[in-house]
Amino acid sequence: MKIINLDTAFGNASSPVTLVISDFDGMHKGHQRLLQEANTLCKEDGTIVAVPLPIDKKEKVITPELTRNKLLQQYGVSKLFQLSKEQVISIKDFLTLTINNLTVERIIIDGNSSIDNQQLTKSRDFINFTQEKQIEVISLPPLQINQQRLTTKLIKQLLASGQVEQAQALLGRPYEVIGHVIHGEKLGRKLGFPTINLGEIQAYVIPKPGVYFGLVGIQQDEYTLEYWNVLISAGYRPTVAGKDYLIEAHLLGFTGDLYDKQVNLSFLHFMREEENFSDLDALIKQMELDKRNGERLANLATHPKNE
Repeated sequence: MKIINLDTAFGNASSPVTLVISDFDGMHKGHQRLLQEANTLCKEDGTIVAVPLPIDKKEKVITPELTRNKLLQQYGVSKLFQLSKEQVISIKDFLTLTINNLTVERIIIDGNSSIDNQQLTKSRDFINFTQEKQIEVISLPPLQINQQRLTTKLIKQLLASGQVEQAQALLGRPYEVIGHVIHGEKLGRKLGFPTINLGEIQAYVIPKPGVYFGLVGIQQDEYTLEYWNVLISAGYRPTVAGKDYLIEAHLLGFTGDLYDKQVNLSFLHFMREEENFSDLDALIKQMELDKRNGERLANLATHPKNE
């Protein structure tokens, strides 16, 4: 997949494209269906799948950019057109700019997307614009899950209530955040439960405060992750008068230094609510119970297998 920033160039604009329009933040099963439909049509007429991706810098994201781009490529996207982080432009102008600079044969629009919900693609200007250029427009109806529309907003609500397993079912993969290990207060180490502190989480949708069972992938090189089962503490740490939302993880069976390493942290199961314990001894007792429950969930005697 070729990624093209619109403030530099459009690349080879002569290749006819099927333009697929959605926010593609969650890259959930609705987005996957959208791209599968596009690829089916592209095989019939020889066009390639292209995605214009306006970036809403105010919205918290579900899917890390790296993961999103890998999934877009996996689902057959040949070209990704995006704005640089410095650019400010309306979605309407962004779409007009993209269409004017490409040979667009067809537009497939996600009927659930925030773009479509703004009525831009239903406006008379858009209809006249696409008809003038003889562009076929297909709006796919929303994907229904248990008689409820599958949307990025729904997944965000599930994460906010700690329902990470339900979110995983709609995403088709665990909810994941990516960041580098930063130095913290090292309180976990003093309590006998050393943890890694995850930096660079400000852009992500934050799960409900609590303790989770999960999986961490430690970046070894460009293509290799080393996996360990983890207990994740996400929240404000009321027992020690914490103020900011933090994500920490205790790796089961692991010893070593991971500072500055990039890690992928997946939330697999909500174990319990965040609590304000009376003292550190009560906290340690609960952490020991959490560890036993985590090992039971992982069905581990020592540590997980790594790939």
